[in-house]
Amino acid sequence: MPPKKRAHVVWNEHDPTTWFANEQVRQLPYLADKHFNDRNLELPRVEDEIFRNFEGNIKWKFEKVIDAGNFGMTAIVRYKRTRFDRADRRFVIKRSISIEGDAQMKNEIQWYNRLRGAEHIAKLIVSDDDPVPSAAAYEAAAADPQSSITVDDAASAIAAEEAAASRAKGSLLDRMFTRSRKLRKREDPKRIFDEMELKKFAGWPVLILEYLPNGTLGRLVDRAVRDNTAIPNRLLWYIYLCLVRACVAMAYPPGEQAGSQTVLETVPMHRFTPLELAHRSLHLGNIAFAAADSRFSEHNYAPAAKFIDLGVAAELPVGWGIRTNLEDVAIIMICLITKTRTPNIHIQTQYNDTVTLASDIVPPNDKNYPLLDPELMDLIARSRNVNLLECPSLEATLTTIENAVKNKTAASFTSQRAPFETDAYIKDFVQRMVFNADVEPNDGLEGPAPQDEHVGPPLRSQFRGPRQSDGAAPIDRGIFGPDFADELFLTI
Repeated sequence: MPPKKRAHVVWNEHDPTTWFANEQVRQLPYLADKHFNDRNLELPRVEDEIFRNFEGNIKWKFEKVIDAGNFGMTAIVRYKRTRFDRADRRFVIKRSISIEGDAQMKNEIQWYNRLRGAEHIAKLIVSDDDPVPSAAAYEAAAADPQSSITVDDAASAIAAEEAAASRAKGSLLDRMFTRSRKLRKREDPKRIFDEMELKKFAGWPVLILEYLPNGTLGRLVDRAVRDNTAIPNRLLWYIYLCLVRACVAMAYPPGEQAGSQTVLETVPMHRFTPLELAHRSLHLGNIAFAAADSRFSEHNYAPAAKFIDLGVAAELPVGWGIRTNLEDVAIIMICLITKTRTPNIHIQTQYNDTVTLASDIVPPNDKNYPLLDPELMDLIARSRNVNLLECPSLEATLTTIENAVKNKTAASFTSQRAPFETDAYIKDFVQRMVFNADVEPNDGLEGPAPQDEHVGPPLRSQFRGPRQSDGAAPIDRGIFGPDFADELFLTI
């Protein structure tokens, strides 16, 4: 017997006794499915939405878009300085522009929260992976004839919001002993969330990150090419240390609270099982320099270089997350030495007792880089061993680099290299190539102008060829099964 018709019953898709013979099922009042399929339409829509959100904001203003990718948009918002607060504060706001982008941003929010407190991972200020639509958003949607939201929905949302506000306000006695919002710290996540009115981004993930003002590694390479100069070895060691510390953070997350200061990443003495989190999208455009900070001595000559963009980060099977990150970082170092975004990473070369994929910088090609520190070349070559299982461990890599940063001075290098390794030369180099990275050079130098900040293919995508052909990179398949390695490098 068919279910009985009933009038004025809320339709439940899991209950066959509730249905409407002559009415179309109403969609759920969810605002997040309004992405244009055409990227060229969605990008300006999202930019306009961010601009309008901050247009009437009394504390913050939209400054500019700094990146517009296939899945998201990144812009800078700036604090409106007052007579009593002259601080120049900027943050980065990220919004997705597609369903895939929504998923990536939610993944990114998850990992940024997990890695809170890491000095060499971009600092998460505040996020909301699915803000509840405000009453105003419902009201606006109800007025839209194309919307599935009704006036009743809007009225219910407004009533609920007013009731919540009344409960939050509390009695006079409660308010007297409640800490004023003005007394919260300037970077208190809730204060920033409220000041920026992020709840207006109803139904879409939104992410606020620290602003890294000194350009990416890609910008550093572009400027070194234009200036026809090599990056000093000591600076390369400093950058390498930053990148490996970021790898340590992804293996041993600090677990700090929101709003707390960052800490220097180290391998814990009482080791627990590491997190095998792989970035999976490392390239020169996804590592950026922070503002100058003298809290840690290893940043005296150059600001911290930090990983950004964790949208496709993922845990890998035991033993592969850490190795993947270390190999990516070794390729980044080859990019800095060779001053190219696309080094040759497929050719094998016999180097001492290692078959390495760092062919660009080991003999006989090392003659192209006469100023390169042999010890740095050796570590990178061993880290690019064709067999990932024979590469130096995270602990060994970190210890080697820490010792180099601590002990190497200009006197540690040959007479040919020493003039380019003095403290004065490195400080001048960093000033020109890093701190001035946002200034377009007008010096008549030949060569390409600096490229967009975050352009670049994920380095991991370049591994697919050699990892699946002719057994070039022996992997112990017995650990995970016969097909694991092929599947791993096909999906990364």
